[in-house]
Amino acid sequence: MAWTVTRLLALVALMLTLLVLWAQTRAARRTIAALAVATDSVRERNKKLEAELEALRRERAASAPPPQPDPPLRAAPALTAALLTTLCDDLAAAVAVRPAPAGSLAARWLVSAGPWRWDGSAAATLKFDASGALETPWGPGRWGPSDFANGVMWADWSGRTHTLALAADGRTLASRRCGDGDALVASATQSLRSTAGKLAGGDPCAAERTAAASTDCGAGAVRGSPFRLGNGTAGSLVFRPSGALCVTGGAAPSCARRWWCLEGGRLAAEPFPGVAARGWVFVDDDQLVGASCGVDDAVVFASSTVEDDVR
Repeated sequence: MAWTVTRLLALVALMLTLLVLWAQTRAARRTIAALAVATDSVRERNKKLEAELEALRRERAASAPPPQPDPPLRAAPALTAALLTTLCDDLAAAVAVRPAPAGSLAARWLVSAGPWRWDGSAAATLKFDASGALETPWGPGRWGPSDFANGVMWADWSGRTHTLALAADGRTLASRRCGDGDALVASATQSLRSTAGKLAGGDPCAAERTAAASTDCGAGAVRGSPFRLGNGTAGSLVFRPSGALCVTGGAAPSCARRWWCLEGGRLAAEPFPGVAARGWVFVDDDQLVGASCGVDDAVVFASSTVEDDVR
């Protein structure tokens, strides 16, 4: 009798367990069905959103202005003797009323890369101060920018005015005396690469980071083109909106090189005159300084000629 009761209790327990499992299975099926319905609803909603997004893209593409073609390629004018004579005539006779240094790249370059040693001399130097004061072997003088040609400076010592123009490599400074045209050359005494990096706010070659595309990307470089390399006889650089970098001068202009944006407002560029390896470029105040990555003291300096009176 006891054995029969035990078997009945076990059978009842088994039936209860099966009943619970059945209930759980039924609830799970209902949950799965509800999830399937919700998934189908989400899919339909996503399809509608994708269709609306595609319609917006097409509408924006239809209303967007067509891409502007690159402007005709134009070379920068060279700083000829005749133009420098005109620059001398354009300067005010009184040194005190001439423009003082205002923080342009050219002015900061003269200060940071100096003192400048006269070629053929071991000790005679020009030392430019940001205030406009100038130390020379012939006594104190004054210096500042020219309103006539971007990137060209004036200097006055011993009662004589001189024009000063940086070479394309930023290494030498050509001085031409107003009146008789007597020419001298001075050379930088500081590291050009460190000077370029200091003026640009740091050398990005060690950790180059490409910037996201924007309408401001390279706007100064495009707007300021063409940039005269040094005195212009070596050619000029033209940054085009399409990302092409053109180099004029020589047998034929070439637009085979490319430029693109880096973080911090600098540009990267494929090798061009003065930058023997892929390098970076910084444009400020309508002047340009750049340096090669991996090539010490391979530096380029150029000035925009867009608003020059020498055009």
